[in-house]
Amino acid sequence: MVGLKSKIYDLVHSNTARLYWEKKEKAIDLIHWEALQQALEEVPRTRKHFIIKHTMRMCGVGKFMKLWKKQVTDACPCCGSPEDSNHVWICDKMGALDLWNKSLLELGEWMEENQTDPHYMVLLNAIH
Repeated sequence: MVGLKSKIYDLVHSNTARLYWEKKEKAIDLIHWEALQQALEEVPRTRKHFIIKHTMRMCGVGKFMKLWKKQVTDACPCCGSPEDSNHVWICDKMGALDLWNKSLLELGEWMEENQTDPHYMVLLNAIH
């Protein structure tokens, strides 16, 4: 019964997320829903929560930490700019860019090892 409950939960929330993104973003067609579902099935529920919160831009960054009264400022701890979920990916202060580049390199290596679609490797190389 636990497996069924989990599966229903995942399906309900998948449709909810899809409807949200259809209204909010035009990039809905760029999401590979089947791959996303498979990836989420392979991570613990707590990790799923992190991924979903970050994707929905409602994660523990300065903007929300201030809103939730967990800190007094929304400033990025690296550069001092207002920190939202997008800022986390673009901050280039105090090693953030080095960490980003290292992470992209590791992702690229993983993609090659797992023989992912070469089209995505081209995109990854363009970002890096």
